[in-house]
Amino acid sequence: MKRFKRGDVLTAASLESMRTVAASLMNSDGDYRGPIAKRAVILDGSLSAAESALEPAWAMATVCVWDDSSKQYEQTEEEAKVWNHSESADFEADTFGFAETIDGHDVFFGDCEPMEDRPPKPGAEE
Repeated sequence: MKRFKRGDVLTAASLESMRTVAASLMNSDGDYRGPIAKRAVILDGSLSAAESALEPAWAMATVCVWDDSSKQYEQTEEEAKVWNHSESADFEADTFGFAETIDGHDVFFGDCEPMEDRPPKPGAEE
């Protein structure tokens, strides 16, 4: 993609290119998502296999962030709707994985067993 410099003329084609980039940074609700491609998440509920790859299942998940001081992921109060396009894989609640933004929605990829002792989410009542 061409970078604009002072004095460049904005054409219809370049404006459309900028619209495409801006749309890729928005989630399905039209909120700014930023250039995040993958996020670490923990499923809050079970995520069933898709009816078909074109009709995915979904669940809510807690977003995690990397903490450099503790060298581990920490749960946040942020939640994300994650989607499963796999027809053969389902996931139990408390499964850690990654949500990758593809075509405007977060596709879940998990490959481990659910956590046995998941720490409480921030802000959750104990």
